[in-house]
Amino acid sequence: MNSHILNKYGVTFREDANGHKLPDGESVLCSYLYIWRALEDINEFISDVDKCLQGHASLVEDLSYSDSHFGIYGELSNESLELHDEHRTYLLYIPLADFKELLLSWKEFLSK
Repeated sequence: MNSHILNKYGVTFREDANGHKLPDGESVLCSYLYIWRALEDINEFISDVDKCLQGHASLVEDLSYSDSHFGIYGELSNESLELHDEHRTYLLYIPLADFKELLLSWKEFLSK
C-alpha cells in the first residue's frame, strides 16, 4: 500500500465487525472508493486510468465512472479524476497518478 498517498488524502481502510472491508472516513473520496468494491471493476478502472495516464483518454470507452446511488460522479481525463454531484457541482479534483495509487492500495486491502 502507498501510505504516502493514503495519508495525503486522509484515507484509511478498516474491516467492520461483520468482516466488510471499507474505506474509513466521511470524505467524498472514501465514499467514492467504497463504490468500487469488486476486484474486477477495480481492474477495469485501473486499465482505463492507465490509458489516460499514457495520453490515450480517447481509447477509453466511457470516461465516466459514476454511481447514482451514492450521487458521486467521476470523470476521467488524461490528467485527473474529477468528482462532482448530480448537479455537476465540483466536489474534488485528484491528479490521476495519485488516484491510481489510491485504487491500487484499495485493491490490495480488499485482496487480503
